[in-house]
Amino acid sequence: MSTTPPDSYREADVTIRRAPKFGVFIVGGAIAGFVVSFIVVALTQNLGQGANVVDTTGTSASAVGFWGQVGYFSLWGITAGLIIGAVVAVLLDAVLRRRSARLVAQRRVVEPEPETVEGELDADADADRS
Repeated sequence: MSTTPPDSYREADVTIRRAPKFGVFIVGGAIAGFVVSFIVVALTQNLGQGANVVDTTGTSASAVGFWGQVGYFSLWGITAGLIIGAVVAVLLDAVLRRRSARLVAQRRVVEPEPETVEGELDADADADRS
């Protein structure tokens, strides 16, 4: 004596679109900023040594090593990369939002049958036995 419950449907408006992962763009921008900083420091580290530059302050530019310069300039490069990556992600999200599609989705709701146990005892009969 099994009866199937009647199916019912609920409708809802949904929006389907692609969305960029902001974290990937931000981290990618930070890595690109570090790489650009490294390349710029590597290409410009020895520019002042070929010229006849007189240092009147008594300090030398060579007192700071290559990795010290990379570390300093990468602070600026990573920050700029973070900002550029976030801006690119926001612009890409705006472009993809315009290409989104609005659809009507149907969700099928099925109510399960109440569980019955064959030979179920009365609650009063259980109380009398104890």
